[in-house]
Amino acid sequence: MASKGATMETIKRKSGIRFREMIWINGKSIKSPIFRRKYDCIQWLAKQRSQKVENELYGDLQKLREIKTLEENGQEWLKSKEASGIAKSTLIHYASYLRVHIGPAFLKRDLKSIKKVELEAFQLRLRKSHNAKGTNLIITVLKTLFKEAVKEGFLIKSPAEFIKRFSEDNNHDAYWTRAEIDQFLKANYLFDFHDLFLMAINTGMRKGELAGLCWDRIDFARNQITVTRTRDQHGLKERTKTNLKRVIPMNDFTRTTLLDLHKRKSSSDYVFIRPNGDPIDTHHIYRDFGKAQKKAGMINKITFHDLRHTFASQFIMSGYSIYELQKILGHTNITMTTRYAHFSPEYLQKSMLGFGLGQLDSNGNSEPNHILTMRNNLLEKVVGY
Repeated sequence: MASKGATMETIKRKSGIRFREMIWINGKSIKSPIFRRKYDCIQWLAKQRSQKVENELYGDLQKLREIKTLEENGQEWLKSKEASGIAKSTLIHYASYLRVHIGPAFLKRDLKSIKKVELEAFQLRLRKSHNAKGTNLIITVLKTLFKEAVKEGFLIKSPAEFIKRFSEDNNHDAYWTRAEIDQFLKANYLFDFHDLFLMAINTGMRKGELAGLCWDRIDFARNQITVTRTRDQHGLKERTKTNLKRVIPMNDFTRTTLLDLHKRKSSSDYVFIRPNGDPIDTHHIYRDFGKAQKKAGMINKITFHDLRHTFASQFIMSGYSIYELQKILGHTNITMTTRYAHFSPEYLQKSMLGFGLGQLDSNGNSEPNHILTMRNNLLEKVVGY
């Protein structure tokens, strides 16, 4: 037989009265062992209440007391990224950052033993052998690992939270002028990837989108390409990077290229294939693009993704709207689109031709004529000028 008091349960047995307490933690009731003495029951409750307060302040104390290395956390994070279906090339880069850069410095260390000052020193060492962008990429992965450890309850706060990124050099021309485009395409007219390069320059499509483009998404009647798929090392995926379908109108270069490819197409569903009929290997596109640039003698060397940048920059320089460009590129945020809207010095120079807010007089003064006339009339009246 048992009876409950205000906070403590009393249990009557033949051998005597026993005591038991209960506390609610995270929505679950936890009962104490059955004690002979009321004092023991009170002590148990006090300890549980103290633990509850600590958990609310600091999280799971058991996890906080565990030793977990950055290596263990890194491998778990890589597995979660792979399960999310990110591109194989991106996963390879992440694994490389962990193995080559972060590993020798921190991987065997317990997460809780790594201090902010050590991470800042590591960042400076990286900067000596990497540019700002490369350093920032590695530090971003490191910050993500600590952020995940906080989410999982192994850390109270990330030591990398307030580490600042290096300012990146934006002076490099990460796009081609029209003359550079012509130079590149003419030199590679007979190259297997010529049509792929031409399409990238004229549509702004991503590498995976071009590799995953199938004939069922080409509409010659409406003169448009529908982008709904992407392809990587794992195969064809029925989604794009932003998970949004978009429609790209074909210009004359794109339409002519696709019509020619359609006449010569094999039984493959893919638009771009190798000479043996296999789909193009997305992992080798960067390598082949580098060879093509070398063959063309390009001084301003860019990445394959910069062909998208080239399309966007040339689109804006041709007088089209940034909002039209956003639709074609498939950006969900206009801020992303403005990153591509660079203007070449030659374009800016031409844009000023024929533009002026006044006329030069015979002495080379740049004041507008009506201002000069008003000034001269006033001087004539006042001083007989």
